Amino acid sequence: MIDIPCNRHCLGVPVIKDDKKDDKKDDKKELTDIQRVLVSVISENDKITISEMARMTELSESTISREIKRLRVDHKILDREGGRKNGHWVITK
Repeated sequence: MIDIPCNRHCLGVPVIKDDKKDDKKDDKKELTDIQRVLVSVISENDKITISEMARMTELSESTISREIKRLRVDHKILDREGGRKNGHWVITK
């Protein structure tokens, strides 16, 4: 386990909450700081679990799951191949 202090910082990246009030349905969305951290972590270890990501970033598993879902559905840059035990993450862009 990597010990990372994470008070408003995750893996050295400041975390800023994403403001969605002015978002339009078809606008191009940029990655949030949390999403960039997750992509970075996944690019280093494609077999990492959501639990391990939560421990590394000191965020909850539900936050990690929600952000991964956004990376998969909204941004279409992340996919999962294989099953729960033997699967791995694939960064598509």
